[in-house]
Amino acid sequence: MTKRLVHLLVALGLVAGALAGAVVPAGAQPPGPEIAGEQAIFFPYVPNGVDIEEGNGPWFGVITVQNLENYQIEIKVLEPGTGDTITSAVLNPHASKTFSASSLGIDDEPAGAVYVTADWTATGLSAVKADNLCTPSFTTETRTATLTRGQTADTTDSVVVTLASGESIVAASVVVTTGTFTKGTDYTVLVSGNSITIDWSLAGNEPSAGSGYQIQYTVVSRSDVCPPPRIGGVEKHASLDLSSAGRTSADTVAVTGYTALPLSDLALSRGLPADSTLDDVLGETGQ
Repeated sequence: MTKRLVHLLVALGLVAGALAGAVVPAGAQPPGPEIAGEQAIFFPYVPNGVDIEEGNGPWFGVITVQNLENYQIEIKVLEPGTGDTITSAVLNPHASKTFSASSLGIDDEPAGAVYVTADWTATGLSAVKADNLCTPSFTTETRTATLTRGQTADTTDSVVVTLASGESIVAASVVVTTGTFTKGTDYTVLVSGNSITIDWSLAGNEPSAGSGYQIQYTVVSRSDVCPPPRIGGVEKHASLDLSSAGRTSADTVAVTGYTALPLSDLALSRGLPADSTLDDVLGETGQ
């Protein structure tokens, strides 16, 4: 992790902590860690046995990540700087999971930083689509194919074309482009799945037997643009004793923590729009 990003994340964490007690009038909430719900969240400071000063420590930290959605998601805990996955977990609707600093590979005594991203699982995405939460997007492409006229007049010729998932042929778009043949006068068209049939049984003209001819057709491709899943998180650190699940004990002297920084906060800190993508934000921070 670069020093630049470490300093940035720590500074943001300190600011978030300083503002945690600020009172903001209803309806005037600014974008910030007090408004949870991002596809990526950042934990700038997770200690693992850190002595802040002599006699103050050691401090141990845990992070807790919650699925804020009604659908199943997968979360990944990543290392800033490399983007390497430290660990991952599947979270059912509104479930949460806690990770200790040790389980995140943070060495004894120093503090580390991590960030967490969320994506739909296959199960979650199917449910999101079933509930009509995705926006369909359509694109079109013109393609061609070559057929060979049969040896017998007034018969049909067929060709099977390749279609990717989500693609379909617009039947009305199919035309013969070789020669001067007229659709509806010389031939008709039948489309079934990825098969195109040209029927020359009309009382018109047709290519000579055994000759090749070309057709043109339009393919429509549909893709679903689905909203990304939202997650929230908190960090908790304590001195002297903190379990891997974040529980304190009679030996615990002090407890503190902070709310995970949402992606929008990191974007704004770099002079980027609040709705910037994770790739844009990490690129701006030199990762």
